[in-house]
Amino acid sequence: MTPEFIHIFLGEKWLPMQLTFQLMLLYTLLDPILLLVTQLVTAVGQPQLLTRVQLWQMLFFVPAVIIASRWFGIEGVAVVADLMLLLGIVLLLPRLRHFVDFSLWQLLFVPSLAVIVGLPLTLLFIAWLPALHPAVTFMQKGLVLSVIFLLFLIVFERTQLQKSTDLLLDLLNKKKADA
Repeated sequence: MTPEFIHIFLGEKWLPMQLTFQLMLLYTLLDPILLLVTQLVTAVGQPQLLTRVQLWQMLFFVPAVIIASRWFGIEGVAVVADLMLLLGIVLLLPRLRHFVDFSLWQLLFVPSLAVIVGLPLTLLFIAWLPALHPAVTFMQKGLVLSVIFLLFLIVFERTQLQKSTDLLLDLLNKKKADA
């Protein structure tokens, strides 16, 4: 989806940045997870744990970004940024489990598996279709990946999906009754 996104929203001159944008997609997936984990660590009264992890992240990031930027340019910086977030998640999640009961399966495995399986399947499916305008291809890829992701949720997280749907419907019905 990256080439189409660049073509539609940024213009052809940004196409050389395609790999960097792709590397930063991982950042956009990891950042909300780390943010959630850091908020939970703070909520359970463990800010000192967060401070230690952030120190480790900084000790990793500063030298790694200097080295990576010299050897690999902006792509190296993007990889190091991804690894810094991953380091924070890896260091915080096991410690957080002492305070909060959660399922790593639900939190990470099923969505990750859906994306890992969904991306190549989407590319294979799109390869069978005729080449169209980048905007059409962008929408096709988004639709196919969304359907695959939804199928994974239905298969692996049916109960949670049903609870979320019921909660949403209850909220909508309550708003109608209040209006």
